[in-house]
Amino acid sequence: MRHSRVIITIVAFTLVLSSFMGAGSACGEIARLSGQPQQPESAAAASRASSVPGAKTASTGGDQALFINSAVAKGHLGEMVKVCGTIASVRSGKRMNYLNIGADFPRQHLGVAISVKNQPSFEAALGPLKAFAGRQLCATGKLRSQKGQPVLDVYEPQALELSGN
Repeated sequence: MRHSRVIITIVAFTLVLSSFMGAGSACGEIARLSGQPQQPESAAAASRASSVPGAKTASTGGDQALFINSAVAKGHLGEMVKVCGTIASVRSGKRMNYLNIGADFPRQHLGVAISVKNQPSFEAALGPLKAFAGRQLCATGKLRSQKGQPVLDVYEPQALELSGN
């Protein structure tokens, strides 16, 4: 009961903020208050046109991607998304590298998959993959399921936005 009151209070606060500051500012304020990473300004503009309650959209070179938090990735399999979260760990295998978002493997919210053959282009543009741990990441692509966990395959460095050290 108490949890639902908090949610109702946040929703009411959002409506008040959006009427005074505009929808983009209200979304940023909700993200700030909830500890969620804030969306980039270009996505904020696109989010004002979103018809999905609680979701935002971001332009991805012609396609529209749903802007989501990594914790809800499992509910958006098969969709084009822009998902943000903290990289908890980086796992490297023979064929794939995984950036585990939200928690360490196997409890990650999402795995961002980078093929070993594409790794040199990512490292040339963004630095060593192992140094990504602890940084904020936004990744754009289509979500799929792998062994019951959401995975987002990325093929070029432009699909990733890193922030933090």
